[in-house]
Amino acid sequence: MKSSAILTTVMLVAAHHVTALPIGLSDMDSPDADFSGPLPTLPSSSPSGFASTSSSASTSTSTSSNNISMSLPSSGSASTSSSPSSAASSSFASSSTSTDSASSAAPSASANTSDAGFSSMPFPLSSSPTSSSSASGSGYSSSSASSSPTYSSASPSSTPTPTSTPNTTQILQLTLTLANLESIFFSQALANYTASDFADAGLPNGAYGRFAQIAQHEAMHVDILNQTLGNASFAACNYSFPYTDPWSFAALAGMLESMSNAAYLGSTPYLANDTAALNITSSILSTTARQSSWINSAILMSDPWSGSFDTPLSPSLAYTLAQSFTTLCPPSHPTLPFTSSPNLTVTTGDGSSTFSPGSNVTLTYDNSTAGSNPQYLAFFSGLNTTFANITSDKQATIPKGLQGFMFTVVTTSPNGSFVSDKSTVAGPAVLSFAFGSNATNV
Repeated sequence: MKSSAILTTVMLVAAHHVTALPIGLSDMDSPDADFSGPLPTLPSSSPSGFASTSSSASTSTSTSSNNISMSLPSSGSASTSSSPSSAASSSFASSSTSTDSASSAAPSASANTSDAGFSSMPFPLSSSPTSSSSASGSGYSSSSASSSPTYSSASPSSTPTPTSTPNTTQILQLTLTLANLESIFFSQALANYTASDFADAGLPNGAYGRFAQIAQHEAMHVDILNQTLGNASFAACNYSFPYTDPWSFAALAGMLESMSNAAYLGSTPYLANDTAALNITSSILSTTARQSSWINSAILMSDPWSGSFDTPLSPSLAYTLAQSFTTLCPPSHPTLPFTSSPNLTVTTGDGSSTFSPGSNVTLTYDNSTAGSNPQYLAFFSGLNTTFANITSDKQATIPKGLQGFMFTVVTTSPNGSFVSDKSTVAGPAVLSFAFGSNATNV
């Protein structure tokens, strides 16, 4: 039995787009009571005058049963606005592409798109969950996928090796970088919207109260990390978040929590010799995993997990994703020993950002660091790494059978080998293929 799936793509482009992240919009009643009472005291802006804003993008609607879509902001845009309806920075959207397996210096992309049940339809981040819009350029797109994934290859770990080994302080500073981003994101959204706004948009009963609790969690994560780092702590940066209404906020929240969970998991090996620091980050990690599961299942009506194993993300790839939302940092912000990779965008031949396993896609990225080396798409899913060929004209085919939340990068590491930061050419792109409650291979 085939089940619907979601493709989450992320790419950097010049202006905000809104594209779709799949969510279910029916039968979403929650047992939680409606949130009432005062909102928790939370920072509405980051310290030292650095504040975050949400950037709005105009959307047009079209129909789809289980999806909405969004784009994410890119780094390097210095201007932000306090108005949720103003687009103030370039957008970060991710995309992925791939072919069946990696091979020689001039690989050719497979054109197998015959899987029945693989279809996609964008759904915009708009205040009308039942309307859809054509997704162009970036963000979350939906598709369907088979319930029996096959992997072309697996490497010992999906966590790339850093170019230099970070110490405990630097890993905690990366953790604080992510915690600051999440804390500002949630506190800002709760300041922008009320419980009535959530109810009017059709979010489940109690959603606002649960998000308020998550905002408290994130603020406390920032507090304990600042206390632990002492003089090595730092103020939050300016951020730009491309949500436009409660639904697009919820969709972006699910992505951020899943991304952060992967980042915290990928950082744990670097704290093996510091039990106190490891206990703090592990406690944050497990709470973040619960938050991610709740948002993605109870709110977005998608999958609460991706499989038997979560996907670890290397510090450099986590830093790259965090930078995509960052517009300006205070002078006191530390220089961390992580490499921020170039952006990766993927579209189909007709320019659409909606695609699925088995689809042929076109990649856009800077491959100047690759030299004459052949390039591949590496998909990090759980503890597996799946490779796909990229042709000389940057075409690829997404491998069939991928499912769940994952990351993909362009790499010069060949099929079956270890993907290091040094071999990473571009990315990561963020993907999520929903597999449904009837899948048996998870």
